[in-house]
Amino acid sequence: MIEDNLKQVRKLVKLDMDSLSIGKKIKHEMVATATWCTIPGFLCLSKLSSAMWLVGLLLSFLHANLFEFFFHRYYHNPKSWRFQAHVEHHVTQLAPNEAEHVTLFGGSPLGIFGLFAANIAPWLFTPIWPAVLVGFGIYLMLTEEIHWRAHVGGWIPAAFRKHHLGHHEFPPKNYNVWLPLGDWLFGKSE
Repeated sequence: MIEDNLKQVRKLVKLDMDSLSIGKKIKHEMVATATWCTIPGFLCLSKLSSAMWLVGLLLSFLHANLFEFFFHRYYHNPKSWRFQAHVEHHVTQLAPNEAEHVTLFGGSPLGIFGLFAANIAPWLFTPIWPAVLVGFGIYLMLTEEIHWRAHVGGWIPAAFRKHHLGHHEFPPKNYNVWLPLGDWLFGKSE
């Protein structure tokens, strides 16, 4: 149902091409920053056994998923420092300038670097930190790409789009963009 409604509205409301161009530029800046942030992890990965690499990757995805859940939930708090920007993201859904408001922190390199620093800090003195750093980067880039496609278009599994756009219909639900582990664990899955 959400998928059909999105297609019908997209036929009526075309994305502004300037907005799409700006949105893509922002998205590319975010991905470039995230890629640079993972380089130390890639450089040190050869020091890990395959088993340690896999453990680090799995733990990083779990960590990133729970972080995403709580961070996104915090965005919905009117006292949050990012509340206004997140409200803008919600109110521009299906608007011609939507593409400018989809990417995390507006692609700010400083904001993305801060996310990496905050998420690697608990793991920094463990032997699996390189895998956690790389895993967090993969998770972040994957989440941002899925989020982009859920809003602006592009193929993603229908369940991902339904889950995320369900959050826009019922804001206190579905805080995870595509992998609803946090939503399931904390009873916030719609």
